[in-house]
Amino acid sequence: MTPQGFHWSELKASDIVLCHRDGRVLDGEHTVEPTAYFIHAPIRTGRPAAKAVLHTHMPYATSLAIVEDGRLEMVEQGALRFHNRIAYDDGYGGLALNHQEGDRIADAMAYKPIAFLGHHGVVVTASTMATAFDDLDYLERAAQVQTLAKMHGKPFREIPR
Repeated sequence: MTPQGFHWSELKASDIVLCHRDGRVLDGEHTVEPTAYFIHAPIRTGRPAAKAVLHTHMPYATSLAIVEDGRLEMVEQGALRFHNRIAYDDGYGGLALNHQEGDRIADAMAYKPIAFLGHHGVVVTASTMATAFDDLDYLERAAQVQTLAKMHGKPFREIPR
């Protein structure tokens, strides 16, 4: 979890907070922001293989999450990396002020490592921080390409089978 107001380029290892599932800070220089805790903790508890949980509101992926039936469509090479790896949670419950929101997100993810959260953003999980961040970066790029392509007002081409 990162402190409020930080840009990723300013992030230091000591800015990342490691906390126990009950919210106690185990390592890091900051406190745990409650809404982040109530999303991250249930996902980590429900997905023990997910050693890293990244939740962001990156503009292109979030733009897909806020439109009706917003999905990352498998119509370009970058998106294909995520084939059958994305869950969609369209049941936004507002600010995560208790475990119910995080529990619902974790349930929606089932065994998929990535979730688009309707009205909210995305969650990417992985066994390492490097893998999670790599997926997050490629996910945003794929969402960007799809968003830009939609601006042409033409239907997507299907990838031949």
